[in-house]
Amino acid sequence: MTLSLSTLRPLALALLLPAGACLAQAPALPTLQQAQDAMDLAIAEQIAARPRSDSSSLVAMAFRPTLESLSSCAVGSTADTATCIVVGSAGMKSGARLLHLAWLDGQWTLPDPRRLPTPAPSREEVQPLLRAHLATVAARESDAEERARFMLAVRDAQVLEVADCEVPDERAVFECAVTAQVGDEQGTETLAFIREDGQWRSAPAPR
Repeated sequence: MTLSLSTLRPLALALLLPAGACLAQAPALPTLQQAQDAMDLAIAEQIAARPRSDSSSLVAMAFRPTLESLSSCAVGSTADTATCIVVGSAGMKSGARLLHLAWLDGQWTLPDPRRLPTPAPSREEVQPLLRAHLATVAARESDAEERARFMLAVRDAQVLEVADCEVPDERAVFECAVTAQVGDEQGTETLAFIREDGQWRSAPAPR
């Protein structure tokens, strides 16, 4: 095949341009404004799909969610998806929720959340966090015998399972049921986690 000058000119220009100029790629993570825009777009699409006589459209607009903060963001199962915890209000109700986002046609959008799992740390990621949590509990313990028992757990505790993770309404955290074993004893405790810079961390104690 022979390439003419008219073919080579646009090809050369395309090679000189940065990749983002040729193909819109998803930014690493969404911003608060982009998450708000994605939610507004989803509501607008729902309203547009309803008959004009449907009064629920007016209710949807009146109770449009307003996002106040965005945290614990991380890339999803593919590079063009992300999950974040948002805190916002709709009408008189406010709280935290998990938000799944997907990059589509140059913007963040909201896919069907029913098909997507809640992110959860692995047992290996929770292991050092659990031991650090137990060390904190041991440091607060005034009884010497109890403190020694907790310090033993810091050394020997093994995470067996991390399950049932969810975002509660009242806190922007992931709460998970963590089952661990120390010697012959086994127990389950609900622990709270956040994500920072792609890493799972223990959530600060509620104020």
